[in-house]
Amino acid sequence: MTPIQIILQIICIIITIIGSLQKKKWKMLMFYSISDFANVLMYISFERYVPMIVYIIVTIKTLVFLIFALKSKKPNLFLLLLFEFLILTSSLIAIFILQNMLDFIVLAAMLLSTYGSWQDNNFVLRVTYLSNRALLVTYYFIIGAYISFGACIGFLFCEILCFIYYCILKKETPLMQVIFKNRKKESENIQNNTNESENLENKISIDTEEQINQNVT
Repeated sequence: MTPIQIILQIICIIITIIGSLQKKKWKMLMFYSISDFANVLMYISFERYVPMIVYIIVTIKTLVFLIFALKSKKPNLFLLLLFEFLILTSSLIAIFILQNMLDFIVLAAMLLSTYGSWQDNNFVLRVTYLSNRALLVTYYFIIGAYISFGACIGFLFCEILCFIYYCILKKETPLMQVIFKNRKKESENIQNNTNESENLENKISIDTEEQINQNVT
């Protein structure tokens, strides 16, 4: 593997892990859209042109679905069918031209994640992304992208962990609990400092008033 291939794989890994740890759909899609674009560059470096084409469409799809998620709306059925159709037809054409049946694995993985990111049920979203990771583990191993292979195993663990916490236990993961706990402490400290400043200003104002009254008297 070349240095650029290694760097791109590491970038994809970091961003995908951050995305997997998010609880809200729009946050997940935001990080996944960045990860999808990084995957486009990674597949170009590996000269895997079918996955590259798929991920270009997937990147656009994720950005479109992100816009809907930010508005708390579900994309209409037409958009789902459109992106599934584009992914399927472009992949099939490229696969038969390049005669590489292995890329069917990526095709299946992307069709799953496209459906998962379209609907508004986080349970289904996580199940489809779990299936997506399982398929990509096989693909990365076969093409020799061993950093991504190892990372995908980590992603599977991460997705399973988040699935258990968010979908079964209905609470934050330990890492997110620590982050939110620290944020809460920071917010409380800021509020306390603000209150202290206001109290000090009030005290100064009262003292000044009293001093003026005394002088007048």
